[in-house]
Amino acid sequence: MPDPTRHPSGHFDPSTPVSLLDRIVSAKWEEIEVLKQNPAYQDSPSDYVAPSDAVGVHVQPDFAAALRRPAGSPIRVIAECKKASPSMGLIRPDYDPAGIAMAYRDCGAQALSVLTDHSFFQGCNADLMAARKAELPIIRKDFILSPLQIREAREIGASAILLIVRILSAQQLVELQHAALEWGLHALVEIHNEAEAEAAMQSGARIIGINHRDLDTLEMDLGLTARIAPQIRSARPDCILVGESGVESPGGLARVDPYVDAVLIGTALMKSADIAATWRTIFSNQNYQSH
Repeated sequence: MPDPTRHPSGHFDPSTPVSLLDRIVSAKWEEIEVLKQNPAYQDSPSDYVAPSDAVGVHVQPDFAAALRRPAGSPIRVIAECKKASPSMGLIRPDYDPAGIAMAYRDCGAQALSVLTDHSFFQGCNADLMAARKAELPIIRKDFILSPLQIREAREIGASAILLIVRILSAQQLVELQHAALEWGLHALVEIHNEAEAEAAMQSGARIIGINHRDLDTLEMDLGLTARIAPQIRSARPDCILVGESGVESPGGLARVDPYVDAVLIGTALMKSADIAATWRTIFSNQNYQSH
């Protein structure tokens, strides 16, 4: 749940250490203040008219449908476009979101994730707009704190947004999912422990992502899905589950495969000089066929 020292204003209690996540959230509130000055972003969903030149914006590809895994079928894949990260620095110098998205589509990805945060991940909205060339559902991977960011996600052609339980109150979690629904987007609600899983279910989340990486310490625990997924499946059998972070090999995939509908994979593919070859290695035990 949200740290009690973290406030909607973006300011923190000076007596407590400021983590990387705190700094990211603070920067996001500053960005939201800028969005508030944009008159176009003050409209309501009923008033919104999609840009006539924005291919794929009028009808959003269905993110949830792309992730739902029929019994006996291979695991679904959300393939991520990411230029850099705070922990690794520059990951892919020759970053070409459109080309990468097309490569992912040809490998068999069902959906895309695109980092749009600039300050910490060197992303931007234009990256997501370029990735739409692959004509797959796209989740805007960012730190969403305000309905204005959801409005912006709709503008650039996203099909879904990420909501991180760790940085949101229970009220925010409900309100932001409602805002996403109003704008015609799905919400992937991300959790990292049992308490956050309960909060996600209480909020009515329909898609829950289990992030194996602790956002505060950046430590990885690939066994997390096996421990938490049964709790969610028991209470919410209709929920779509996604395993996030750390799945970089057939062995890692095998650990999460029995528990989830989909996996989100980014760094392993972004570091590779040959995305298709790395894809074939990771999914060597899956029945994936190129399109």
